[in-house]
Amino acid sequence: MTVKTFDLDLVTLPKIKRKNINGKRYYFQEGVNEPVYYPSVTTVLSADKESKKALHEWRQRVGAAEANKIGRLAAARGTETHDLIERYVKDDGFDSAILAASPLGRFLFEPLRNWADGRLGTVRCIEGQLFSHHLRAAGTVDMVAEVDGKLSIVDWKTSARA
Repeated sequence: MTVKTFDLDLVTLPKIKRKNINGKRYYFQEGVNEPVYYPSVTTVLSADKESKKALHEWRQRVGAAEANKIGRLAAARGTETHDLIERYVKDDGFDSAILAASPLGRFLFEPLRNWADGRLGTVRCIEGQLFSHHLRAAGTVDMVAEVDGKLSIVDWKTSARA
C-alpha cells in the first residue's frame, strides 16, 4: 500500500495532567502556582441526562455482561484503528502495523485513509491534550490539522454501525 506523505508541522503544547475526582476526569496545567481543574470534554458531554438514560436502558436490555463485552470490543477496535491512521499520517511503522492488523481494523482504516488522503493538509498535533480557559474544558484530541485548508480538530470514529 502506498503511503502518502503528509506535511507534519507539529507544535509543542503546554503540559497538562489528568486526575480523576469523584469518578470524573479533570485536567490541570503543570507548573503553575495554583492549577485550575477543567473537566474533560467527555465528562461535560456525559452529564447529558438523555444520553445517560439511553445508555442505561441499553445496558438493561442487553445485560451487563454483554454491554461490557461490546464496550471492550469497541475500545479494542478503536485503539487499533486509531493506531493505524496515526502511523499512516506520521509514516511511522505503518507497513508492519497494517500487516499485523486484524481484518476489521484494516477494513475500518480504509475510509479514514481515503478521507485523509483527500482532505488532510498540514498536521499540527497528533494525540494532543488541549485546554481552554474560555470554554473551561479540556481533553485529548486525535489530531489538529488543516482540513480542506481550514485549521480543524479531527476526531477519528470507528463505529460498528453504518
